[in-house]
Amino acid sequence: YLYVRHAKRIEDLRVTPDLDDRYQDGTLEVRMDVKGKARITLELLDARGETVCMKEVRETGTPSVIMPVKNPHKWTAETPNLYNLTILLKQKGKTVDIRSVKVGFRKIELAQDGRLLINGKSTLFKGVDRHDHSSENGRTVSKEEMEKDVQLMKSLNINAVRTSHYPNNPYFYDLCDRYGIYVLSEANVECHGLMAWSSEPSWVKAFTERSENMVRRYKNHASIVMWSLGNESGNGINFKSAAEAVKKLDDTRPTHYEGNSSYCDVTSSMYPDVQWLES
Repeated sequence: YLYVRHAKRIEDLRVTPDLDDRYQDGTLEVRMDVKGKARITLELLDARGETVCMKEVRETGTPSVIMPVKNPHKWTAETPNLYNLTILLKQKGKTVDIRSVKVGFRKIELAQDGRLLINGKSTLFKGVDRHDHSSENGRTVSKEEMEKDVQLMKSLNINAVRTSHYPNNPYFYDLCDRYGIYVLSEANVECHGLMAWSSEPSWVKAFTERSENMVRRYKNHASIVMWSLGNESGNGINFKSAAEAVKKLDDTRPTHYEGNSSYCDVTSSMYPDVQWLES
C-alpha cells in the first residue's frame, strides 16, 4: 500500500522499558526521530485507560524522553501486562501525527551460570519452532489462523516460540505480546549447503542488513526476548558484523545463533544427539 504523511512527523520511535535493581519500579525511555519542530505529547496509559505518566517536549531531530513509572505491572509469559503509549505531534495546536505502541515492563538478563532471567527470576523455555504456514492457503496466513496458533500454544503450556527461519508477520508478534509468549526472533539467514560462505566478504552486507532490519522492525515488542542471527550457516566471520550491528541497535536483549556461534551470547543445537544432551 501507499500512504502520504505530513512533512512534520514522527519518522520512527524506540521504546525501552526497564526495571530497577529490585525489579520493582520502572522507567520508559522513548527515543524518537522527529521531522520538523513541533510540540510532542507522550502519554502512558494502563490497561484500564488511566494515565500513568505524561510528558511534553518541544524538540526536533532525535529527542529522548525518560518516563519514570512507579511499580508497573510486569510483563511475563504468565502475566502479559501491557501499557499503551500514545505520542501526539502538534503544530499550531493541530495534531499532525499520532503514534501508538504497546509497552511491557520486563528486564532480560543472562546470569553468570548461564540461566536466563526475566525480571530477576530464572526462566525455562518450553518452546516450539514455527513456520508461517496455513493448511488451507500455504504461505498466506490469516490473522485468525495466527491467533489459533498462539491459543494452541498457550493451551499446551508452551511459553516460547522461535520464528524459524525468518521474521514472521508483524501481527504474530502483537499476539505474542498480548497472550504472553517469549519470542526468539530469527533473521532470514541460512546458507545450509554453503556454510563456508558465511566468511565470504561479498556476503557480509547481506548477513548484517537482514539482522539489522529485523531489529528495526520489531524492536518495540515486549514478547521478543532474544535476537537470533539465523541458523545452519556455519560459524563464519560475517556473523561478527551482524552481531555487532544488532548490539549497536539493541543491547537490552541477548543474541543467539544455532550452530556453535563464536560471536553471540547464546548458542544452541537444533539436532542434538544423546551425548550432547547428557553433557
